[in-house]
Amino acid sequence: MRRIKSLFWQLYLSILLSIALAIGLFVGLLMVWDSQTSYQDFHRDTQAVATPILSEWHRKGKVDSELLEQVGEESFFHLAIVAQKQLDSLLESAEYIETVRSTRLYQKEASEQMISVRKLSGAERWLVISDIEHDPYAEGMSRQMQEELIQEAEDDDRQQLALLLMTIMFFTVLSVVLLWQIKRLKQTTDALIATSQRWAEGDFSAKANENIPSPLDSLAKSYNNMATALDIAMAEQKVMTHAMSHELRTPLNKVQLAVSLLERKYPELKNEELRIDLERYVEELEQLTSQMLTYARFNALRKNSVSDLVSFAHLVKERVQALETLYPDKSVVLKLQDVMVVGEVFPLQIMIDNLLRNALKYSHQFVKIELTIDGQYALLQMVDDGQGVAPEYQSSIFSPFYRVDGSRNKSSGGFGLGLAIVDAIVRQHQGDIQVESEAGKGFCIGIRLPLSNKDTTAY
Repeated sequence: MRRIKSLFWQLYLSILLSIALAIGLFVGLLMVWDSQTSYQDFHRDTQAVATPILSEWHRKGKVDSELLEQVGEESFFHLAIVAQKQLDSLLESAEYIETVRSTRLYQKEASEQMISVRKLSGAERWLVISDIEHDPYAEGMSRQMQEELIQEAEDDDRQQLALLLMTIMFFTVLSVVLLWQIKRLKQTTDALIATSQRWAEGDFSAKANENIPSPLDSLAKSYNNMATALDIAMAEQKVMTHAMSHELRTPLNKVQLAVSLLERKYPELKNEELRIDLERYVEELEQLTSQMLTYARFNALRKNSVSDLVSFAHLVKERVQALETLYPDKSVVLKLQDVMVVGEVFPLQIMIDNLLRNALKYSHQFVKIELTIDGQYALLQMVDDGQGVAPEYQSSIFSPFYRVDGSRNKSSGGFGLGLAIVDAIVRQHQGDIQVESEAGKGFCIGIRLPLSNKDTTAY
């Protein structure tokens, strides 16, 4: 089924089908044309056969049976002179075709046997000329005619066999040539796909082969140009992010030092609202800088290169124990199946922390965490009983700095980077995220990470 959906196999089969239909149409037209010309050929042949019979009739007013038999054997036709009643009986199962120069042509409905009927002058008699039966062993067949019919049948069989073999050879050669070309095209596109997958993993040093047939060479060149531009943009973004964090931390440290010096010099400012606000602003900027660096690190689009075998259930339980004390008025319900995933412990820990903090912050009373196996994936589902997220916002909640209006906004804390970091870590580990939520009915997020049976170090 997968091959049928492939564009290359569809192209291959459609070409073969088109050629087969073209040949079928040609053969059909040829048969129609042959059937039309066969009537003319039959009339011309019977005209020549009838000439000595008609001459004999005009001269004597009769025709000897020996002459009819002799002419019939020489021409491979059956000749007879019949009365009207016999003619009507003979033509009962025959279909009229046309009249050519006072000669009527008929064809037997049950066979391809053709009949020519000519009226003899001066009498109610008809000269009937018809194809002989092609069975060489039919009753009344002479020895010479039997041998000639057998030879003709053998020649026809050989011609049909040769035609069949030529047709099979033609389609075989055509199929092999087309398949070879299609496979070459598929190999070329597979190479482009493999290169684009390396780009998706962040390896922009990979280049597509531009020495390929047109127009794919233009596609490869545009791919390479795009990869180069993305490589430059990613490098600039990385430099800018680190530079920005460094430049932010320097004045932040100075502000913190200035606030501390003010407290020492003017102790009465310790409880002033302005000083408290300044400390809070500095702390928020510090958190923002840290989260931006974390997001930049995990959003590099590179495939996870660490192959530690991590006990996902143990890591989830550990992070729940560490964070649930920050929200003593809320409960966490765990239902964890012992599953192992391949990945890096620290990013997975950050992912769980962000998810759990998010769920605890916006839940009313409880958070349910369930870890199960879903096919070839470990499925971590985290459900809270909070306000939830309306469907129209769910496609945007993983975007950096995006905050949903309502319960999950800046007034309740956060910079809109938590779920963006989660999304980057999940992509790094070749997983995916599922969201189920309705406004006012809680929020459910599912993280799927690939399982692995690799023999690696367990955490």
